[in-house]
Amino acid sequence: PGAGAKPPPGLVRQLTKGLRRRPSDVEDLGRFCQDLRGGWHDIAALRQRRHRAVMKGMHFMRKFLLKDKCKALYDIGEDGATIFFEIWYSSADTKIRATAKTTAREMIDKYEAYLSKIRGTKKQSDVFFDYLFMARCRHEMDEDATSMLEVLDEVFKQNGFRDTNKLLGVDVAKLDDVPVEEWVVLIVRVMILEFCKILFGNRYPIQWGLKEAFASLRKLELTPPPYDDALRFHESYYCATHIAFAITAYDSIRLDPKWVPWLTNYMRRSLEYWMDLAWVRLKAPDTYVDIDGVAEVCDILRGAGATDANDRLVCSSSLWLLDQQNANGSWPLWFFGAAEKDLWEDSKENSYNKIHPTWVATQCLRDRNFELGRRGNQ
Repeated sequence: PGAGAKPPPGLVRQLTKGLRRRPSDVEDLGRFCQDLRGGWHDIAALRQRRHRAVMKGMHFMRKFLLKDKCKALYDIGEDGATIFFEIWYSSADTKIRATAKTTAREMIDKYEAYLSKIRGTKKQSDVFFDYLFMARCRHEMDEDATSMLEVLDEVFKQNGFRDTNKLLGVDVAKLDDVPVEEWVVLIVRVMILEFCKILFGNRYPIQWGLKEAFASLRKLELTPPPYDDALRFHESYYCATHIAFAITAYDSIRLDPKWVPWLTNYMRRSLEYWMDLAWVRLKAPDTYVDIDGVAEVCDILRGAGATDANDRLVCSSSLWLLDQQNANGSWPLWFFGAAEKDLWEDSKENSYNKIHPTWVATQCLRDRNFELGRRGNQ
């Protein structure tokens, strides 16, 4: 179904769980927000529900990453170590910030100790970026990053990474030929190089960066919905979200939709498609809805100033995500073609796939405060 598809009869109340009437007066109206299907929801109650979900999500992820002597943390790598830093960075709630920062320190310390033992067995460009992302976290949490910077100095020099083409594994002259699916990793690595160039005084100089990357991305065609077997929409969707993450340095600053109207329009259109399918799924549980995708775009929209109160798409997405959270704090793992089954317990699935829905949903449901002083957002 396209945008504007009608919900199945009799299921409106089941999904929205909100008032089916307009608040009675202007004073009441200020206390409520409205979803895409016309349901009204108490703003304060919804905020409390989101905050509880974030705390449960963080608790689940910490247990998962530390289980079996940190097996999942070591399997996932730097992404797992820095999840909680990203939650801490722009969260408005004091309790969420305090919990996230404490856990971020714990995860980064554990992964740094592990990485120091196995870094000789890994691809050296991967080692460099693992340390670079974590050094940024340490620095912005006002902690000593000297040990990481010393390793970075050594790896940068020994491997000839002054050649940015070698470091990133792509020739700047061939950026226009990079396929959509490869931009997800590439663009955030270019971003962190530029970001740390500022943080650490050009300690790791680069020959090209975001300017060249963004120039090529402007020529890249993004496939719109619906979902297809060839995964063209899937790859385009996540490329779009990571372009937004690169622009804001993973939510370090507020995104102004006017900077990239073509990008924000694409993401909103795509999220509306997933919300249409969320209605269909109530009647047909084998209908695939991308939890991770819903969360990433909702996260970006919140990072652009959208809230439950001022954006019905964000309100609807948040409500739907809240309804999908499991009792243990996690979110389900669904795949196209097997959407009626939570594959989280499937031993064949890797740790990254298992944690990713919970990771992005937890980040998405936070309130934001971009006025908090951080070294990277000044």
